Amino acid sequence: MKKVLKVCLLVFTFFRLNAQTDLVPFGSTGWDYSYRLPVNEVCSTPTPSSGVEWKMSNYVKTSNQWTNVSNQLPIGYVNGSTSYGGIELKKDLLFNPSGNNPTTLYLRQTITLPNILSSYSYFTLKLKADDGVRVYFNGDIVANHKLQAGTIEANTSAFTVTTDVNNYTFNVPNTITNHHSDPYKITITAEVHQSTSGSTATSPGTAACLVTSSDLFFDMELTGTLGTLTPIITRGPYLQLPHPTGIQVRWRTSTTLVGRVCYGTSSGSLITCSTDLNAVLANDHIVILSGLIPNSTYFYSVQHTSGALTEGTVNHKFTTPPTNIDTSKTTRIWVTGDPSEEVSSSKIPRQDEVLKGFKTFQTNTPSAQNLDLWLLLGDNAYSLGTEAEYTTGFFTPYDDMNAAYPATNNNQIMKQTPIMPCVGNHDYYNGPNISNTDQTTIREINDFTSAVGSMNTFWVPDAGKALSNFRQNKQSAFYSIFSMPSNTNTNLLSNKYSSSPPLVNNGYYSYNHNNIHFICLDSYGFYNNHLLYAGIPSWPTLPTNNPQMAWLMNDLASNTQNWTIMYWHHAPYSKSGGHSSNKVSADEFILTGLREKLIKYLDSSGHKIDLVLNGHSHSYERSRLLKGHDGLEDTFRSSLHNNNNAANANHNGMFKSSTECPYLKSSTGVNEGIIYVVTGSSGQLQKSVDDVDFTVGHKALNGAYFRPDFIERVPSENFSTNGGLLVNRTTLSTIEDQKGGSFYIEVKDNRLDAKFINEDGEVGDKFTIIKDVKKVENKVDLILTTESPLSQTFSLPWPKTQIIKITGPSNFNQTYSLPSNITISYPQIGPIYTVTDSTTCLTQNIRFHFSPNCRSGGVTINNVIDSTEPEIIKSSSFINADNTTIKANKSVIFQAENAINLNPNTFKVENGAVFTARITNPCN
Repeated sequence: MKKVLKVCLLVFTFFRLNAQTDLVPFGSTGWDYSYRLPVNEVCSTPTPSSGVEWKMSNYVKTSNQWTNVSNQLPIGYVNGSTSYGGIELKKDLLFNPSGNNPTTLYLRQTITLPNILSSYSYFTLKLKADDGVRVYFNGDIVANHKLQAGTIEANTSAFTVTTDVNNYTFNVPNTITNHHSDPYKITITAEVHQSTSGSTATSPGTAACLVTSSDLFFDMELTGTLGTLTPIITRGPYLQLPHPTGIQVRWRTSTTLVGRVCYGTSSGSLITCSTDLNAVLANDHIVILSGLIPNSTYFYSVQHTSGALTEGTVNHKFTTPPTNIDTSKTTRIWVTGDPSEEVSSSKIPRQDEVLKGFKTFQTNTPSAQNLDLWLLLGDNAYSLGTEAEYTTGFFTPYDDMNAAYPATNNNQIMKQTPIMPCVGNHDYYNGPNISNTDQTTIREINDFTSAVGSMNTFWVPDAGKALSNFRQNKQSAFYSIFSMPSNTNTNLLSNKYSSSPPLVNNGYYSYNHNNIHFICLDSYGFYNNHLLYAGIPSWPTLPTNNPQMAWLMNDLASNTQNWTIMYWHHAPYSKSGGHSSNKVSADEFILTGLREKLIKYLDSSGHKIDLVLNGHSHSYERSRLLKGHDGLEDTFRSSLHNNNNAANANHNGMFKSSTECPYLKSSTGVNEGIIYVVTGSSGQLQKSVDDVDFTVGHKALNGAYFRPDFIERVPSENFSTNGGLLVNRTTLSTIEDQKGGSFYIEVKDNRLDAKFINEDGEVGDKFTIIKDVKKVENKVDLILTTESPLSQTFSLPWPKTQIIKITGPSNFNQTYSLPSNITISYPQIGPIYTVTDSTTCLTQNIRFHFSPNCRSGGVTINNVIDSTEPEIIKSSSFINADNTTIKANKSVIFQAENAINLNPNTFKVENGAVFTARITNPCN
C-alpha cells in the first residue's frame, strides 16, 4: 500500500489540473489470450496475419490461436490453487502437475474511449504481473516490467521469480499511434513472460516451451487524463558533477522541449541562463553551468526556453567547492547504500523510514542541512534497475515534489546536493545475456575454474542477471540517468575528475572536493572482460589487461589530498544483511575476490586510504582501523590486524572516553589502516537467508556495538571430540539489523567525523579520525620576534574539542571551555606544558623557547627560564627583566643595543646558572 500511495501522490502533484477518466478497471472482462501448450510445442509468438503482427491494432485474430472475448482478469495459473497472493484468479489457465507450462502468455483487447484519443494528455497504467510483462497501445510499447529492453522473443525470460501483487505504475504521455480505423479506440496488447530457469527452450522455433514456473499472473488498470499536456517536470531537477567553477543540472519533462537553467548568487536575481547541452527538443535535459565563482552559493531556476516551464525557489541552490584547500570549510557528505526498497519474504522495506529519520537528524542538527555531496553505493533501483523502477523507487521518494513529508524541514536534498553515484549489481540486471563465447572468455580471465567448486554456479544462466551484456557495454538505465565523469563535458571537468578512457561510460572515476579525494569503483561490471579484482599482480607490478585496476593504481599514486575515501558496492568484509564474504555460492565470490586481491593490494601499496564505504549487505557494520586481513573470517586476529597502538587502531573510535578514543593518523608515512563501513540498509533490511551465524556479525567488523544482546552458544573449556558441553555467552551485537539507516560524514581540516543515522533520526554509531596529531608528542613553540614572552597564544590541531586542560611547572593547572585558541600568561621557558582533552585521548606536550632571531624593538621579560639549552634574547633597542628567575645550571644571554634593565629585587640567578648581559648591536 505504501508504494501505491507514493504513485498517487506523484500523479496528483504532476497533473492535478487535469481530469482523470477510468478506462479499464482491475478485473476487467473481454480479453482474448493465446499461448503455446508446453507439450511438443515450439516457442513462438502468435502467427502474423497478412504480415501484420499480433500486437498491432489491424491484426486479425485466428480462432486456432486465440480464445473468445469472454475472459476476465486476473488471468494465470497457480500450483494447486486458484488464488495468487490472496487474489482470486478469474481465468484459471490450470496448472500442469508436471511443471511444464507456457513461457509466455499473449493478451489482446480493444477498448472504446469516451473521448477522441487526441483529447487525452496522458494515461496512467497500473500493472500486476508474474514474472515480467510488456504492454503495447496500438502497437507502441508503453510499459516494460522485469524484461530486457529491445527485441524480445517468445522464450525471452523475465528477470526474477517472485510472487508479486504490487501495483507498478507507468505514466504514458499521449504520443501513441492512432488506432488504424477509429480515433476513439485503443488496442491494448500484452505479453507476460516467465523466468525460464531450467527451461530447455534455447531459441525460438527450435525447442519445446518447457517452463518449471509454478505460477503466472496478470491484471491491469488504465485511466486517462483529458486536456492539453502542459509541460511539467516529472523527474528532478537533480545535480551532478560539482566543480569549483561549474555544475550539471538534470531533469525530465512530460513533453519534449528545450530546457534552460537561469542562475545567480541571489534568489531574486537569476539573470544568467544556459540551455540544454544539445539544444534540441527532448524529455531529458542536461544543462552545464560554467564560469561560476568557487566556494559560492548559487540559486537556480529550471525553465523552458519559451518561458512556459519554471521551477525554482530559494531552496533550489547549490554551493561550489573551493578551488584550493580551505581548512576552515566543513565538507558534509550523505551516503545511502541500496537506497531503493525491494519487497520480498526475506527483505523488510525501510526506505521511507530511513529518509524520514535523516530529515529528523537534519532538523535536530542544523549544520547537516547544507550537504555538499550525496554518495550512492549501488543497487539504487530494485529489482532490475529499469527506468520505471528508478522513477518509482528512487526519484519519487527522494524528490521533494512528493508530499510524503509535508511537515519535515529541509525536504530539498535532491535539489541542493550533487549526486555522485556508484553502480551495483541490480543496476546491471536490465540487459540481455552474453554469448557462450564471451561467457567462456570471461570465466577464464577471472579464474572461474572447477577448483573453486560452487563458484561456477555464477555461470548458470540466472534469468539474464549475471550474464548481462550491459556489464560489458554499460548501456543500462544507470548510465543514462547519471552522468559519469568520463562521458560529460571535458572542459568543465578538467583538473577535477579522473576516469579512463575518456568519453565512454565507465562505472569508476575519482575527484577532489576540498581536501578529500574520492574514488568510486565498479565491483560488478566487466572492463576488457575483467572484474575489478581480476588480474591484480603482486604489487607494484602494473597490470596491463585490467583497465579499471590499472587506472586505480595510477590514480592512487597521483593522489595528494589529505583524506581519501573509496566507495563501491560489494563489501570485502561482511556477515550480515543476507550476504557473507566467507561464501562463494552465487556471486558471493566477488566479495572474496575483492578481499583477497584488491584489499591485499591496498594494504601493501602504502597509499593513504581512510575509509572504504560499501553496500550490498542490507544492514550496518564497520571495522576498526584494519590492515593486513585478506583471508577468511576465522583468520582475523584483533592483536594482529588492529595492532597500531599509535593510531588507536584497536579503539572503537567513538571519542567519548579514554577507552573510546579517536583514530589518530598521519598525512604521510606508512599505511596505518583503513576503516571499512558496510551501510546497505537505506532501502531495506535483510536477515539471514541460510546462515544462522549472520546475527553474530563479521569478526573483522568489530568497531560498533548494538543492542539487544544476543546469546551465542559456544563450546565450554572441557569441550571434547565426542560431543562436549555447550554454554551460552551473552554478547553485544556488532551489526545493526534491527533498524535501517544512512551514513553521514563531516570533514574539516584534519578531523573526520562519521555517523550512522538510523530510521529514528538517532546516531546509532559514530567514530572520529584526527590526522597529524600524536599522543604525547613534543611541540616546541618559539617566542617570535613579533610576540611578547609575557603572554603566549597558540592553537591546537584538535578541531571541535570541547574542553582543554593544561598542566605544567609550578603546579600550573588551567581548564579552557570550547577553546579556539589557548593563552598562557608568563609561560616558563623550557619546561613541558601538557595539554589534554576531556577524554584524555588527545595529549600534546609543549615547550616554549626564545627565537634566535633579533627583535627590532625592545622586549620585556617576566618569565622563569629553566631550559636545557642556552636561551639567547636579542634586541635592537632594550631588554627589561622583572620577576625573572634563571634556574640553576641554565644558560641565558641578553644582547641589546641601547640598554639592559634588571630589577635588583625580582631578577634572580640561581647558583650554578650562567648569565651574560652585553650592550652590543646584535641585529647587524
